Amino acid sequence: QYISYDFVGLTYRGLATDDGTRFIDVYVYDMGTPEGAFGIYSVERDPDAEGLPLGRRGYRSGSSFFLWHGTYYMQVLASDADDALTAQTRRVVEDLLQSLPDAGSTVPGLALLSAAGLVADSEKYYANNALGFGFLTHTWSADYQVDDVRVTVFVSTQADDAGADAVVAGYRSYLDDFGAKITVSPGPGGTGESLFGDMDGYYDVILRQGSRVAGAALLEDRALAEHVLSVLRSEG
Repeated sequence: QYISYDFVGLTYRGLATDDGTRFIDVYVYDMGTPEGAFGIYSVERDPDAEGLPLGRRGYRSGSSFFLWHGTYYMQVLASDADDALTAQTRRVVEDLLQSLPDAGSTVPGLALLSAAGLVADSEKYYANNALGFGFLTHTWSADYQVDDVRVTVFVSTQADDAGADAVVAGYRSYLDDFGAKITVSPGPGGTGESLFGDMDGYYDVILRQGSRVAGAALLEDRALAEHVLSVLRSEG
């Protein structure tokens, strides 16, 4: 999984008390790019953990800390979950953040995800196999609250139109395998195309424009699916 995000290298250091009964293990993964570092952080993130203002994004689980910081993904793991060790582990994290540079490079893929209705810290970047679909590569996703329903929306960013064609072909094959009724219509402004897949109570919606393919899968309400597709079309 790390290699799929263009992993560059790992630096490790183990810290321990003299008697070896308590320790802090420090893992700093150089992922080469902010996209890669965010990606591996996002897919490994504990969805139930509370976010912390450390690095670009971070969270704590027990006395251990996990962070995205520039091109780095950091895991600082403590042996025990008590206040004293938590405080010491956090000091190690803060020292790391001071000593390792973050050039502040932007992550354009995150800007593809609309802020309206976004569920905080739900964004993810998948190098491969996004949402369990082998044909979805280089894909950004996030959860949105639509009334009382939580919906996962994705945007697959391909290098060219041929890549997007392959994603749409993969999606069509998946829908065909489940006997879906597929309705195809032109994209907004007559560019690209929209797909609406009806799988007898489950609905997938797809919008392809140029080298990008956006959509949502396995929606359980037709009106909701039509609404999501309408929003995707309006946002282009």
